[in-house]
Amino acid sequence: MSEKVLKTAKCSETITKRTFKTIEEIQETINQNFQEATIFALLKDKATFGKYTHQQIELPDNENIAFHKIEEMRIFDPNKELYIWRENNSLKGRLRKDLPETGKKDIEYVISDLVLWGTRAKTEKPGWTTLKEDRGIEYTVPFPVKRVDEKHPLCLTIHTYIGYINDIQASYIDSRFVGFTEGGE
Repeated sequence: MSEKVLKTAKCSETITKRTFKTIEEIQETINQNFQEATIFALLKDKATFGKYTHQQIELPDNENIAFHKIEEMRIFDPNKELYIWRENNSLKGRLRKDLPETGKKDIEYVISDLVLWGTRAKTEKPGWTTLKEDRGIEYTVPFPVKRVDEKHPLCLTIHTYIGYINDIQASYIDSRFVGFTEGGE
């Protein structure tokens, strides 16, 4: 029998939704809500991780994110996430902030660690690690990995929020990226 246990926690929350018409509006929202953050961008031609510091988005290849190429984007830190997605010809956004429990209308969430591809790692530049897999996948993350192999993977921590239909049936209603963590036995 597995000794792994489903980890859950509770928090209060604030959620703000909006529509973006330009990359400048996205940048302004990031500037207003984050000091430092990690970025995951799913673009029309690729997926990439990046980081946000000093009011600048930095990607591994020093490229810029074009508004028309964004399909999904997650800007996150341990306490909040700005999730952006394409809906028809516009980009929608949801800013979710986790706050301390209040005892009133708190929401429960599941804490999970998603194992990322990559059993070999090398440091390209300080604070960035390129992960490789024998199957050919290679990508760079803004995280200084100490050790990566088959028994010690890099993981992405995710909070998945639980809602209730008619106060009876539990269902996942939202999720957000939290940060990287190093796994291991």
